[in-house]
Amino acid sequence: MTHFDADAILRRIFAALPNGDTLTSDNVTRLLLHGRMVIEQKEIKDDYMALSLYANWTHHAKINQNYSWKTLEALHEAVAQHLAGVESDGNYDAIYDAIGLRALRENLRRLCKARNYDHFLVEDGDMWQAFATILMMILDGRPLTLPTGDEFLKSNKAKDAVERMRKRNRELGVRDDLTAWALYFDTKGLSESEPCVCWNLRLTENVEPGVLLRGPMRI
Repeated sequence: MTHFDADAILRRIFAALPNGDTLTSDNVTRLLLHGRMVIEQKEIKDDYMALSLYANWTHHAKINQNYSWKTLEALHEAVAQHLAGVESDGNYDAIYDAIGLRALRENLRRLCKARNYDHFLVEDGDMWQAFATILMMILDGRPLTLPTGDEFLKSNKAKDAVERMRKRNRELGVRDDLTAWALYFDTKGLSESEPCVCWNLRLTENVEPGVLLRGPMRI
């Protein structure tokens, strides 16, 4: 696919939204995919890390590569402070910031400005809410995770990431073995009467028995 093709397709997707085009899982996925193509072809991917991450995430059953582990380490910092008793709304803000939807919106806003795409998606609150909700539904059950088992033992970068988190635990007086191991979303809600998208953060390598934090996603 040429640069013109990716750019033109992305331009059409953005332009259709304020003209009544309905958001679907298909055009959310296509928007992210072609957004990634544009930033890769322009060699500006490092300036759009959230866009790159989410574009990859929507196309894989799981993400367990080292470029995604910064997300887990950022989540771990917020959770470790919470577990250490440093409780405040700031802990939850840090969790949402680490998950990266705010950064994704800002990445798309900057890309729209740089490429002169229609910016209705990123500026209209209801449209962005719909986009982000569909995105979370696409990612339902697709973990962003550290490798496990033998794969973990073979990865020096993964072991280094875990050691950094454990070192931070020791500094804060938190259990050494609780580290941000996997992030995933679900649409089960907090209860039958409280439907919502929830984030889930597993703090142990093993699923069972394991330690899981869960909360409603703020979009």
